[in-house]
Amino acid sequence: MIVLFRGFPNKMSSGEGRVLLSVLVVAIFGAAVCLFVVTQLGGGTEILRPLSNYDIWAIIAGGIGAACGLYLGRDWFGHENWQGWVKMAIGTVIVTFMASVVGGTFALPLYGTMFGPLSVAMTLFGSPLLLIIWVATLVIAHLQTRKWRIERDSIFHAQSK
Repeated sequence: MIVLFRGFPNKMSSGEGRVLLSVLVVAIFGAAVCLFVVTQLGGGTEILRPLSNYDIWAIIAGGIGAACGLYLGRDWFGHENWQGWVKMAIGTVIVTFMASVVGGTFALPLYGTMFGPLSVAMTLFGSPLLLIIWVATLVIAHLQTRKWRIERDSIFHAQSK
């Protein structure tokens, strides 16, 4: 963490650092999911092929979309008890949908907005291992966000006394 964000440790709490790291990891895995979407859209099944400039842009858009999706669904993550896990499960669907809408819009305005969610859904359900990795990434984001929620709750409870 210190190596990646030199200068931030003094300004960020441990929980904030975990949230930032979660966003970066979700963005990386969102780009990986988009790589699979891009390779399947071309009708090919091979991953190791020359990528065009548009393919690279679509993969970057997938990473941006995943980070934005996590930001938009942030209220569903980090809660405690079994209710927190239920919220996280709902949040996983919301984050996945919003990531595909935002990423699809960046990759191909209008058409990507419409077909992004369908493409991501077909890719994830067509590759169960990729779906498991994506859900596991969001579970880790949920667990990492928990520390931030504890910090936030301690601030607000201290002020209310």
